[in-house]
Amino acid sequence: MNVHLLLLYHWLSHIYMSKVAEITFRIVRYFLAILMVTGGVQHFRNPEAYLAFVPSFLPEKMSVIYLSGILEIGFGALALIPGKSKEWGSLGILGLLILFLPIHITDVFVQSPAMGSGRSAEIRLVLQFILIWAAFRVYKRVQSDFKSSKL
Repeated sequence: MNVHLLLLYHWLSHIYMSKVAEITFRIVRYFLAILMVTGGVQHFRNPEAYLAFVPSFLPEKMSVIYLSGILEIGFGALALIPGKSKEWGSLGILGLLILFLPIHITDVFVQSPAMGSGRSAEIRLVLQFILIWAAFRVYKRVQSDFKSSKL
């Protein structure tokens, strides 16, 4: 009898943990998508705030800011749409976060960071790595879900 209860407990805990993992995955995916969309909107509401982040070797700084805003909004929105769009959106978010990483690394080592203090630049860098890790995990999960649904 105890073996049956143990098996039942194991089975129920597995179902519970898989549900918790699924809910956590969705929360992280929605969080990243909403973060991108709201960040992208801010590129249009207050583009001057992003000027210091655009590398000096790039021409047309405002165009770069608007383009990155469009990409953030687009990839964030795609990540919320079911199907292949969700996979492309997740990959786009991951790509943008990796693309922005050198900006955050440089910001840690300059005399006056683009926004806030040196400490805030360090915090942004750590957060950037966490976001990249989360975006990678989301992309791999979405990709896996999409492939398994096609079988």
